Formats: sequence, C-alpha cells, structure tokens
Amino acid sequence: MNYSAYPEYCASALNGDDMVRSGWKPIRLRHILKLNPLVPKSVRKSMAEVTFLPMEAIGEDGSLDISRERPVQQLLDGYSYFENGDVLFAKVTPCFENGKFATIQGLSSGFGFGTTEVTTLRPGAGLDQRFLGYIVRTDLFKQAGIAAMTGAGGLKRVPDEHVRNFRVALPPMDEQRIIVDFLDHETAKIDALIAKQEQLIATLREDRIATITHAVTKGLDPNAEMKDSGVEWLGEIPAHWEASRLKFVVKSVDSGTSVNAGDWTPSADEIGILKTSCVSTGRFNAAGSKTVVDPEEIGRVTCPVRGGSLIVNRANTPQLVGSTGYAAEDYPNLYLSDKLWQVRLRSASAKFIHLWSQTEAYRSQIAAKCVGASSSMQNLSMGDFRDIAFGLPPMPEQQLIVEYLDAHCAKLDALIAKSEQMIGALREYRSALITDAVTGKIDVRGAA
Repeated sequence: MNYSAYPEYCASALNGDDMVRSGWKPIRLRHILKLNPLVPKSVRKSMAEVTFLPMEAIGEDGSLDISRERPVQQLLDGYSYFENGDVLFAKVTPCFENGKFATIQGLSSGFGFGTTEVTTLRPGAGLDQRFLGYIVRTDLFKQAGIAAMTGAGGLKRVPDEHVRNFRVALPPMDEQRIIVDFLDHETAKIDALIAKQEQLIATLREDRIATITHAVTKGLDPNAEMKDSGVEWLGEIPAHWEASRLKFVVKSVDSGTSVNAGDWTPSADEIGILKTSCVSTGRFNAAGSKTVVDPEEIGRVTCPVRGGSLIVNRANTPQLVGSTGYAAEDYPNLYLSDKLWQVRLRSASAKFIHLWSQTEAYRSQIAAKCVGASSSMQNLSMGDFRDIAFGLPPMPEQQLIVEYLDAHCAKLDALIAKSEQMIGALREYRSALITDAVTGKIDVRGAA
C-alpha cells in the first residue's frame, strides 16, 4: 500500500538539512525520558518474588516470557530494574542488531528485574510508551546505535550517552497514538505473514529430516528384508546392512588449535579459524569463521580443512554438540579451532555419515554420552564419539542413498530458501514502515 506524505514540513536541526513534519518537535531523548532509573526504596525493602528477564526471555518481535520469578533481595545488585510503562532494548551485540526489545506491561507486581545487557527507558510526560517502543525499532535508531557501539569483538554495547543524545521529531501525544495504532495494526498483519512462512519452513525441515532418517536407517528399498540390529538406538536395519560403530570406519581424527582472531570473516587469501557455528545449520559453512591477523597467531594454526572430511563440533550447547558438516573441497587457508574435529573415514562415505548424524538415533546417543559442568556447555569425548552405533550399508548403496538425498533435499532447500527470502523482505518492509511512520515521512492519519 502506498502512503502519502504530510502536506507540510519544516527545516529541522535533527540531521543537517532534514525536514520534519510541521508541528513535530525536534528533541533529544534525554529531555523526554529517564534512562536506567534507580530502584525505589520501597522495592529495596520488598521480600516478594518478581519477574526476572534473562536475555532469552526477550524476543526480537517484542514478545516477553515473564514466567521466571526470583526474590527481589537476590536481584537488587547487578541487574536492570524496570516497571510497567517502561521500554527495554538489548544493548549488546548481536542482540541489539537483531532488534530485541520489549514494552513492559501487565506485571502483577508492577516491576521486575532483568539482565544487565538491557537498557531501560522510562517515557516522560508527552511521550507515549508504545511510540517510544517504535522509536527503538526504527532503522535510524539501529544504525546510529551500531555506529556508536563501544567494546571489542562480540561484547560491543550501545553506550547510554548515545541514547541520551539521540534526536527525534516528537509529534503531539494524540498524533503519537494515531501512529502507534496504525503500526500495531499493520505490523500485526506483517507478523502473521512471517509466522505463516516460518511454519512452512518448519514443516519443510521436518520433511527433510524424516526423508533423511528413513533413507539412512532403512534404505531406499521398501521391500528390503529387515533384521534386529541388536542396538537399542538403531532398532531394525536392512538384513544386508552391518550394525557397526564409528570406530570401525574412522581412519583418522585431527583437532585444531585455539588462537586469537578478529570477529570478521576472512577473504580467500587471508588465514581463517573456524567457529563451532560452521556446522550448526546441518551443513558445512566456510563463512562461519574468523580472520587470524597476528603473525604469531598465524604460526600456531593447525589442521587445514581437507575435502571429503567430516567436521564435528565436540563442545557446545546440548542441542548443538556433536553437530557435523561435510567439507566437499579443500580450504587450505581455513583451519580448525580446538573445539572441532576433522574426521577422515574408510569403508564409509563421509557424506553418508554426515546425513546420518542428523537423525534422532545419532542425537540420542550424543545426548547420552555428553558431559559438562554447565547445562549450557557440553563436551563430547573422542572415545564416546567413536563408540556411536549406526547401520552401515555397502559402499555402493551408501552412494546411491547420498545421491537420492542430495536430489530430494535440493528441492526442499530451494523451497526453504524462497520462504526465507520472503521473510527477509517482510522484515525489511516492516522496519521501513515503522521508520517512515515514526519519523513523519508518511501520513497515516487516514489509515489508522
């Protein structure tokens, strides 16, 4: 839908010669809100349990999980304080770039605490809470925040002073509410379209895993005679398959080295070190790497990626530890970190084992074997990895299964990519619509 501009604009001091809607007031945020307000004395005396928000409880769509509660006395120091009527946004990378924010409403106690990695904004007189929530979602606020970030590597943060000095054009309160009502209505429609595409992607991925699982555990012949594998995790396998373990087909396992690196992806002629995320999406992703710059650090790298290898993540969250990727070609300038293994196989196709590693039979064995002091970080030992059981077809049949799955999955992957592109376009449109409405580039008074 096309929206018209306002009939009148005037010069502004916001950004040089920018124009703003007539009647809107150019102003810095410091004059219309409180930043990270202090905890009141009455709250400091409270013995109640209240809402606690870790970063994972804050959604990129403004959603909140308020199911967690903790005693106030445990939260008075080292946490962010907020009340009903406040707006929160994640200030740390990559959560800020991803748009994590929330408008706080409906807390039974009226207040709560959360991670220190959020900034609390309390709107003052003349600023609607929901309008403020949309301000922090504009492209202008995001782009300026990213440019102002301080810190190193993955711990960059948007400084408070930048937020205080950020300039906006503030409409009268009644017009703020018109804009907010319009955006609530329009973004809800966009979010519904995004949710539909996300559900389609989930269905396609389930189909993908189901197809892979059947092919690598039961074969392609629906009439094949079956036998009990003798292994609980495997169940029945085709009678001519062998119930095997990885240790019987592994030729070699090499590990990389932990080195200091930058947080950007290396070019083809630079030395890179793989991150564990290089295998977290069900395939090998060479872009999941960091650039090694220091000559001394470059001298310490070991184990370049070799084509035909299986790359395995030996340390990660319970959901990702044991993830694998198949490296189809050599990457002479790309090296493994100490949390990755490069596995070479004999009498088994690395591509077949990679596909098999996406089954529940594999994931169940990984879950049973992993250990770790923290529930968020688990480790897989070499011995436990080599002991994993699987059904081994003859090599020619492995190749047929791989070829079949490559063709079938390519079709599903194309559909998934199409839906992901649509989601990206919808998100861009939503962001542009919010920015244009909040900054007065479009007149939505007749559309609300």
